Amino acid sequence: IRTVGQSTVVALRDERRDYPFFLIHNQTNFPLSYKEVDARRWYKVPPRTARPFAFETHLLSKEERKVVVKVADVQFSRAIDLERASRYPNLVRVKEYTVHLYWHHRGATKVLVATVRRNTEESYDNAQTKVVLTVNRLGISLINQVPLELIYAWADQIHFQTIWSRNEQQLALNMNSFQIDNQMPKAPSSILFCGTPHNKRGHYMPWLDLKVHMYTQDTFSKYIQNFQLLPQVFYIAVDSASIQQLVNFFSVLDAGGSAVSESTVQSQSSGVSPMTPEKKKTNSGGRVMTEEEKDESSSNSVQNFLFRFGVMVLNIPEVRIPVSGFLCEDQVFDRSMLTDVLTTHYKGQVSLESCIDAFFFYPKKNIYIY
Repeated sequence: IRTVGQSTVVALRDERRDYPFFLIHNQTNFPLSYKEVDARRWYKVPPRTARPFAFETHLLSKEERKVVVKVADVQFSRAIDLERASRYPNLVRVKEYTVHLYWHHRGATKVLVATVRRNTEESYDNAQTKVVLTVNRLGISLINQVPLELIYAWADQIHFQTIWSRNEQQLALNMNSFQIDNQMPKAPSSILFCGTPHNKRGHYMPWLDLKVHMYTQDTFSKYIQNFQLLPQVFYIAVDSASIQQLVNFFSVLDAGGSAVSESTVQSQSSGVSPMTPEKKKTNSGGRVMTEEEKDESSSNSVQNFLFRFGVMVLNIPEVRIPVSGFLCEDQVFDRSMLTDVLTTHYKGQVSLESCIDAFFFYPKKNIYIY
C-alpha cells in the first residue's frame, strides 16, 4: 500500500510470477494424468477439461521442469519439457486413436493441449514404385588439385519416384551427385561425400542441389536445399584387391563394345596427375616386388584405367590416395580431425568390400522400401 499525494494506491502482486504458470487442456475423451519427473503422485485431468499446473518445488532449474504424461494407461515415452517445445513429436496410440500433445500460448500462460485423431488404415497392395538412376561417371579419383572423392558417382540426374495408386501420391527426389559412405563413425549422415564443383558465391567448391517434390491430386509442395561442401584433404590406405573387383565388374569396353586400348585411355586422361604411390609396396604374400614385376603387372592390367567411366585404378598392392573432406550444413571437419577419426576406425587399411559388394555385386531380387 502506497500513498501518492492525497490518494492511496493498493498494489496487488501476483505470486504466480515467481514460478512459471501452465495450463493442461485435455480435449480428448480419455482421462489424462501427469506428474513431475521425480514425483510419485499423479494428478488427473478429466476429459474435455482444463486444469492449472504449477511445480511443487519452486527452485527447480529450467532443465528440470519436466512432467510425465499418460493417457488412460498409456504413458508417453519422453518427459514433456514445459520450458520449450520439443522437436520430437509427442504422439501416443490409444486403441484406434492417436493422442497428440502440443504447446499453445494464451497471453503469458503456456497451455499444453492434448488432442485426439482417429487412425485410418489404408491398404497399399497396388502400390507402384519406380526408381530411375542415371550415372555418367563412376570411379576412383586420384586428382589432388580439385576436391573430388575416393569412390564417387558423378550423376547428371539421380531421380527417385514412388507412387501409391490408391490416392496417387507421388514423391520425387533429384540430386546432382551423391557419394557412398565407407561406414565412417560419427558421420552426420550416411552420405559422406556429395556434390559437384560449381563456382557459386565466388568460391569454386562442390555444391549439392537437393530438390524434393511432393504432390497429390489436390496439393503440391516443393523443398529445395543447397549444401556447401568445403574441401579438406586427408590420406587413407586402400587395398588394391578390393579395388580390382570394382574394375573387373565394369567391363573395359567403350560405347561400341570394343575394348579400350592403352593409347586411347592415356589420351583421354591428359591433364590428370595421379598421386605418386608410396615407395614401399608389398603384395598379398608380403614379398617386396621388383621394378620389373611392377612394370609387368601394370602393363598386363591396362584395363585398370576405365577413364571413359571415370574409373582410374592403379594395379598395385597398396597406395595412398588423397581424398577431399566434407561439410554438412555448417559443420566442417578439418584435416587433423578427419585423420584421427579415419585412423582410429580403419587402422591404416580400408576394405571397400562391405559397401561395394552390397551395392554393386550382389543385387537382390526383392527390394523392400519402408
